[in-house]
Amino acid sequence: MLKYAVLNTPKWWNWHTQGTQNPPGPRAHAGSTPAFGTIFLLLAFLLPSSDSATEVVDRIAADVNGEIVAVSEIREWRFLEPQITDAEALQRIIREKLRLQDIERYALYQVEDSDLLDALKASSLPDTPENRRAFRRKLTVQRFVRERFEALVLVSDAQVRAYLKESYPDLAEPDPAQPEWEKALKLLEARELERMIDEWDRKLAEKAKIRIMDSAR
Repeated sequence: MLKYAVLNTPKWWNWHTQGTQNPPGPRAHAGSTPAFGTIFLLLAFLLPSSDSATEVVDRIAADVNGEIVAVSEIREWRFLEPQITDAEALQRIIREKLRLQDIERYALYQVEDSDLLDALKASSLPDTPENRRAFRRKLTVQRFVRERFEALVLVSDAQVRAYLKESYPDLAEPDPAQPEWEKALKLLEARELERMIDEWDRKLAEKAKIRIMDSAR
């Protein structure tokens, strides 16, 4: 039976104020501590039993609205992005879990196996169970963003014209027929989409209940 070991004592972590009150990294501090009963129940459920046949094969790095983040997930993420640290990988895993938890409410965004295999081939990564899981999650979020946010992105001609006047002061009166116009429009649309996604993440973080284990910081 698969068991998880807790990395030290779990503490509540205020995700929304991580940049001020609780910055991530080795100097991060926990928010309010949960009641002792909460800690006891968590430990009683997650710690391995005394059964000698039970082997601890993974450890818990965090809890995201009741969904566990295992240390093995951090290793899997860093295999795809080896340039980042464990702490950065954990932050990205938490953000992804919050997004997927929200997407699950709609039950509409399923990734076809054919699309998954195409994405794997395009990445040149090996077809492994870990990579399939990672790409399925990534494609699910991409589809949600495309269908829920991209259609709402609106950039007016006035916004494009103002951007061109500021960025290209020597340019003649901005006009949609100019090649710079289309480039500016796409740039402003991308910025607006990014703003909408950031707002989505912010709202998810505000109502999230997240525990970070001390050794995972």
